[in-house]
Amino acid sequence: MGSCVRRCCLAVVVVAALALSVIACRGDGESDGPLTLDEYFERLESLTQDWLDAREESDQEAGERYQNSDTEEEQIIILADFVEEQRGQLVEYMDNVEGLEGPAEVVEEQAELVSTGRVVVDMYENALIVYETAETFDEAAAVLESPGFEEAAQAFGDACRALVTIAVENNIEVDLGCPLPPPPP
Repeated sequence: MGSCVRRCCLAVVVVAALALSVIACRGDGESDGPLTLDEYFERLESLTQDWLDAREESDQEAGERYQNSDTEEEQIIILADFVEEQRGQLVEYMDNVEGLEGPAEVVEEQAELVSTGRVVVDMYENALIVYETAETFDEAAAVLESPGFEEAAQAFGDACRALVTIAVENNIEVDLGCPLPPPPP
């Protein structure tokens, strides 16, 4: 009789483990299909706000460190640390956005946001290489003011605005931290 109880207990444990693994694979038990447009923008806005909050915090910390720095060499190190932190935050944000399974209405625009965001990441990585040999703070800071960086940032902003346009056209209020597009004609 004892072996029967053990087999029953083992069967219960195996079934429970399988159920947990299925739930874990599906996330939180929700359907595997794409999000609705409302759900998509709600999640995108939340991810964006988390990213913007992290950026603001690192910006304030870098500003305080810069104010307390004594040499140009320290300032270059502070800028490099700041850019590395911004790069990491943007990579995490792009990974999270890429992981959203949005409805068909946003697939192209989401892919463009991720693609242009990854270009900005590349620009940050190029800046970090320049910082290794920069002799002055102005030389280091100029990388973030270069036409290439500005174009990458503009393309990223345009991709953000394209998503906001979709939300506006569907009467969904969303704040993705990019300027609102002009109202439709």
